[in-house]
Amino acid sequence: MQVFDVLNFLNFFLPLFWLAGVLIYWLKRKEIKIWWIEYGTIIILALFIVWGAYSTVATFNLWKAHPISHYLLPPYQATYFFEYSFYHYWLANIVNIIVAIAWAIVLLVLYKYSKGRFLGKEEIWLGFFTALIVGWPKFIVYLALVFSLLLARQLMGNFILKNKNPIPISHSLIAGALILALFGKFFINYFGLDVLAF
Repeated sequence: MQVFDVLNFLNFFLPLFWLAGVLIYWLKRKEIKIWWIEYGTIIILALFIVWGAYSTVATFNLWKAHPISHYLLPPYQATYFFEYSFYHYWLANIVNIIVAIAWAIVLLVLYKYSKGRFLGKEEIWLGFFTALIVGWPKFIVYLALVFSLLLARQLMGNFILKNKNPIPISHSLIAGALILALFGKFFINYFGLDVLAF
């Protein structure tokens, strides 16, 4: 049980602290370092794999030792354990990766369409990274937050500060992901999005 506690702790705090580091660096330098995003992505994917693998092995050992549940394992049941493990320990993270890739593709299209005026290449990677942290179904709220923060800052820049330059999207991606990383369960429950979870 202690290993599960450590993995839960790492799954929550490591991406959060990494994202906070990206935000602090961005606030100081107004730029995103790609290697920060790449290493952060590798860490999250590694956590996904370690969590899934450990949960699968722990469940197998637990069922194997039980006088009834060992009949759910091969050779008694050929596929039941693998299906159970896939749906309980792997599917949610696979969906998170697919959602993050889809979001990165949308950002890439925006980058190509705007010819780099709306966002840079590093923000495509940042979008992938933040979507990976947020995951599904919190991604729905993340999208609303990102565009709301971007719109609010653009309106403030245009009408209060009289700045007509486009506002970079980096701050919205990072802030939206941080808010969801901290308060994601609240938003999921408030909007009833738990029915969409895997």
